[in-house]
Amino acid sequence: RVLSTIAGRAKSPTNDAIGHALKHLKPRPFVREIPFSSARKWSAIEIDNQRWLFGAPEVIFANHKQDKMFQNAKEIAASGKRVLALVKIEKWPDTKVPANIKPAALVVLSEKIRSDATQTLQFFAEQKVNIKIISGDSPLTVGAVAGLVGLKDVEIFDARDLPDPTKSAAQAEKFVQIVTTHNIFGRVQPEQKRQIAEALQKQGHVVAMTGDGVNDALALKKADLGIAMNSGSSATKAVAEIVLLDNKFSHLPDVLSEGRRVIANIERVANLFVIKNVYSLVLALAVTVAGLTYPYLPSQMTVISALSIGIPAFFFALAPNRQLYHAGFLRRVLKFAVPVGVVSALAMLLIYAISLSLGVTRAAAGTNVSIVVMLIGFTVLVFLARPIKVWKIGLIVACALAFVSTLIVPPAAKLFHYTLDISTLPWTFAIGAGAVVLVNIIHQIIVRKETKTNS
Repeated sequence: RVLSTIAGRAKSPTNDAIGHALKHLKPRPFVREIPFSSARKWSAIEIDNQRWLFGAPEVIFANHKQDKMFQNAKEIAASGKRVLALVKIEKWPDTKVPANIKPAALVVLSEKIRSDATQTLQFFAEQKVNIKIISGDSPLTVGAVAGLVGLKDVEIFDARDLPDPTKSAAQAEKFVQIVTTHNIFGRVQPEQKRQIAEALQKQGHVVAMTGDGVNDALALKKADLGIAMNSGSSATKAVAEIVLLDNKFSHLPDVLSEGRRVIANIERVANLFVIKNVYSLVLALAVTVAGLTYPYLPSQMTVISALSIGIPAFFFALAPNRQLYHAGFLRRVLKFAVPVGVVSALAMLLIYAISLSLGVTRAAAGTNVSIVVMLIGFTVLVFLARPIKVWKIGLIVACALAFVSTLIVPPAAKLFHYTLDISTLPWTFAIGAGAVVLVNIIHQIIVRKETKTNS
């Protein structure tokens, strides 16, 4: 009846489980109580002039570690079950557990492991996501459950032994070291959860936090991405960026994959647009300084932009992409796009000057420029399409055939002002091939450097 009374005093999954098991017992009237607190890890109640303490065995038996009940509690917790202790006390507690306690009972609760937990954790491990489990439960229980769901290299730490990072720089450094080297934390207080998230952020990590209780709200708010369960408290749902409406962890791989798809595809597409901007800028400066006409006509640029940038970028942006995220998005884009853009501009100016010197019309010179820049553009598309898929090859071939059609089909050639001059084509393909070789060298150098950096 004592446990039935305690369970009925507050709404929580633990109390609900105890209340359900003891539903045949009616709660007793009580004189006074101390509600459960995550900081204390226990609650107290007085019934019929008897005082009871209920909570975490490690806290309640802190000064009685040789007690047989506490040893039993540790063995049970190590098997993956949650254990709570009920003891009788003589003196009403203030902020600490009284010195004299009389063990009464252990409450053992089985943890219900989500069916999708193992698969989800396995996916994150494959994606090089550093998984850390922080809980208010016993470190032994949390560690055992983590092993059951397939978490590798379990390193357990009792959060009651964590240094306070707010007291000194030395303690803050030790706190970060512990957080970095351990992945299972038990008996964690709400403020410690927030401090763990903050410590990981200071180490340069992007932190995502999942939780469903009020005690998780501080950490969810601090994390870069807070993920709450729909069945959780209103506080956690209020501060979280994502709420899983059906409470399934199996959606988290989809969340990660979608984020990585967007980031990777944006980087891929950004290269195309930045290359165009670079060679357009170089051409504009060159023709302004030299007093030349622009190398190609606006109608010709329409075809170039559509077939080497616009249409491929549309499909690349929506394509599946599970590439791992690496910091340095802008650096990588500029490192590749700027030199390729400069090479493109120089090749375009060179073939334009040669074409005019050979006496062809401006439209024919612009046609040669278009061929050169499209050769470079399709080369870049092949690089950016990796890993190569059949549909990507099909897309590039389709765009290439469409460009050839605008050159040789009379109505299309007339519409876009394309004029082929056979006598200048050897020069055109020679300069185009040279530019393609330079672009390939630039790409290989960058790939080797990035591989070395990320390894």
